[in-house]
Amino acid sequence: MNSIKKYCPVLALAAFIFSFSACDIIEPPYTEGNGVDTVLCPPQDFETVTNHTRKILVEDYTGHTCGNCPRAAETAASLINTYGEQVVVMAVHVGFFAQPKNNPDSSYAADYRTEFGNELNTFFGNDAAGLPNGMVNRKPMGGSSPILSYNSWTSAVNAEVALAPVADIYIKPQYNQAGNTACADVKVEFLSALSGEYKLSVFLTEDSVINWQKDYDATPSDIPDYVHRHMLRTSFNGTWGEIIGTAPIAAGSSDIKRYSITLNSGWNSEHLHIVAFVYNTATYEVIQAEEISLR
Repeated sequence: MNSIKKYCPVLALAAFIFSFSACDIIEPPYTEGNGVDTVLCPPQDFETVTNHTRKILVEDYTGHTCGNCPRAAETAASLINTYGEQVVVMAVHVGFFAQPKNNPDSSYAADYRTEFGNELNTFFGNDAAGLPNGMVNRKPMGGSSPILSYNSWTSAVNAEVALAPVADIYIKPQYNQAGNTACADVKVEFLSALSGEYKLSVFLTEDSVINWQKDYDATPSDIPDYVHRHMLRTSFNGTWGEIIGTAPIAAGSSDIKRYSITLNSGWNSEHLHIVAFVYNTATYEVIQAEEISLR
């Protein structure tokens, strides 16, 4: 693992003479890279945490012309109401029902699809299975596919929250207004010894996006001021993230990754959230999730 290094200040002549014995101070486990500007995004300190809680990722695959999709959003809201911060929701707009429409009144003209959501959709096959649907920690829950009807989300979450956490995630966000930049230091701590390989994915979502939505239970069914929640906007480290742990993984081991991205000017920074989760690369099952507001 690379480390951020601070080099002892010396005179140019001394630096030349002692070039093979330069003084390096190695900071605790920061991972250098990802093009993070340490001026815009200075490294953050993490407090010691002793109380660990299992947190569940619920991915809601949806679209603005999907008339049944508001029922899935309501289920996600109900789960948050029941479990609070133990449930992390990411709404992924994909497929036919997310395509923008060229209507005279500009309804459904927005395109909330992303390259990352599209790749996830292609891999897992959510749109092909018929929206609305989603995944709870990307686990099959007794079937062959991790894709679940929203009617099954509650029982799946009930089963997952009962499990002891095997990893924990801590996020230190920063927002640089001058550069319209979102920064995130993400620490992953493994609480149990694990085999296999694990990756860390870090996404950005936006809450309370007001725009059109089809709802078959509403009259009229076209709602111009629908509140879209937990909308996937972009990724800090790609669709599939990066390796955070490889077997043998010792209990108590940890690593910190640093990220920064430039935000779209059309996003409301006060409604943006950083969503991070760790998953097994062999099964794609998520073992822990976390979410925090950018500001």
